[in-house]
Amino acid sequence: MDSGVVGFTLYLFIALCFAQSDEKDAKMRFYSSSFEDYEELPLSSSHEIINSSWYNATRNTVVFCHGFSGFPNGPAVQGVIKTYLGQGESNVALLNWEHLAANSLSSIPNSYINWAAPNARKLGVRFAETVGNLSAVGVDLTKLYLIGHSLGAHVFGIAGNNLRLNGILLPWIIGLDPAALGFENKAPILRLNPGSAKVVTVVHSDPSKYGSRVQLGTVDFWPNFRSLGPVRQPGCQGRTAPVFSPADLCNHHRSWELFIDAIKHPETIVGSHARNFKIWKRYTTEQRAETKLSLETLNNNMKPGNYYLVTNAEPPFGLGVNECLAVSIERIDVPSAVELGTESIVLDCQYKTSSPRPAGLVMKWFFNGSSGLIYQWIPPLRPQVIGLLKGKVDMNFRISDEPLQAYRAIKVLKPSTDLSGNYTCVVSTFIYEDRQTRSMVVYSPAKTFRFIQDKKYVFLVTLICFAQDLYPKPNISILSQGEPLQQAVLESKMNSWGLYTVALTAVVHDDDILTPFEEFVCLLSLPLTNYTKNLTTVYYPGLMPTAYISAYEVQRPQHHQANGLFKHTICTPSSRQLEIT
Repeated sequence: MDSGVVGFTLYLFIALCFAQSDEKDAKMRFYSSSFEDYEELPLSSSHEIINSSWYNATRNTVVFCHGFSGFPNGPAVQGVIKTYLGQGESNVALLNWEHLAANSLSSIPNSYINWAAPNARKLGVRFAETVGNLSAVGVDLTKLYLIGHSLGAHVFGIAGNNLRLNGILLPWIIGLDPAALGFENKAPILRLNPGSAKVVTVVHSDPSKYGSRVQLGTVDFWPNFRSLGPVRQPGCQGRTAPVFSPADLCNHHRSWELFIDAIKHPETIVGSHARNFKIWKRYTTEQRAETKLSLETLNNNMKPGNYYLVTNAEPPFGLGVNECLAVSIERIDVPSAVELGTESIVLDCQYKTSSPRPAGLVMKWFFNGSSGLIYQWIPPLRPQVIGLLKGKVDMNFRISDEPLQAYRAIKVLKPSTDLSGNYTCVVSTFIYEDRQTRSMVVYSPAKTFRFIQDKKYVFLVTLICFAQDLYPKPNISILSQGEPLQQAVLESKMNSWGLYTVALTAVVHDDDILTPFEEFVCLLSLPLTNYTKNLTTVYYPGLMPTAYISAYEVQRPQHHQANGLFKHTICTPSSRQLEIT
């Protein structure tokens, strides 16, 4: 065989191997407003996410890492990620190591011992480098919280250990039932330990089988622990089940179920401090109340040690919540996109109460976080409108005749673009609170949209696409044969009303057109909406310079200098001038 052919074949084989290797390597998945809306990057280039809109420096950054056989659409990932996305207050990401954590060998034990566990140790070191890169481009590590389940807890523990060796101490690592096999007898540097971060919170829900039986954190929560016989979480069956079936993993999974329940219902899953279970078991109610800690709490002054608690068999898990829970949100209706000029919209928060007279019922609406209170209703009083919505709400609007439901919704009159953002409904009683968040954008379609040709020279043409009075900031491109023209130059300006005017200009040389004519399309769209417009113009190369050509007849534009700034002035048939500065 010819040596060149052999060399090319070998090169192709190596290239394909590397491509498959990269495809199966760990990645960072960065979520936007929903679980389905994300961007995934290799670990080595994850820091490039700083160039997108994902990172908000005012928020905490939460990263979740699944365990053995976990995957991006698995129950643990969906549970934790969707909970934080629902809060709408954090930058949310996933360390996706699906292939490295997979049950890919001859058996589950073989896959765990000889594939997933070794990969977890290596991944912890690599993720420490990723965190360092994120820090270098501006991610605030003092607001970085790492949450790992099973093997994922040790991935983050090892990452924290390596960062600490380089002088970086992370604020918080949460280990959800850290894996026992292969880690309990390892040196602290090779696993999650109390020094992996400033605060390490550990939940031990399956210490009798898959989870660790020893203290690994600053604080260790032991739900439904017992000293005699296997620990079984309420609601999980006691009989033997097939390995890695849902029933077999019930206790192991309860750790993340408890954690997301604590996030949704703060101060309901509470442990009390004791040196060991035997002492805690003998404590009186008053003694158990002396030193308490809720599962979701980050407190640098918390008392280190063991925290014991008892939970319910199903959500809400917090003991006593079933007796005390007076309200829960069933649904929140916020239109995702509203066109500017709409007469009115309704923001509705549908909740239910388990008592006809829940003590201390209050419902509130917040805009863009907990500091932006815009609406409050305390039955049976009249609602109050605060801040951004003042003067924009129909105060006589009632969505229900039920006394505890009448003013739960807000009828907003003539919504404007400044109302675009995240809306959070919070319903609470004296002892319980529930909340949900949805996003809304009030968009302004183009008041003017033009696409013209400027033919000054025989051998080239200037394409100008212009749009006026848009919100949010639009996406605009000029396409040729379905591909954007890379040479296009964008000018953008925002007026005092917050509306955008954009002009996209592209110079095309006749030599680049290989057909008798070329069709160009200007595509205009608004992010977070279904608004899309396009205009088409056909260019015939080789023609003599002529007036502007558009989808309709226009006069020749004038180009002039004004206040030292270049302006495009387009004169339409109505003699109205459109300018972009």
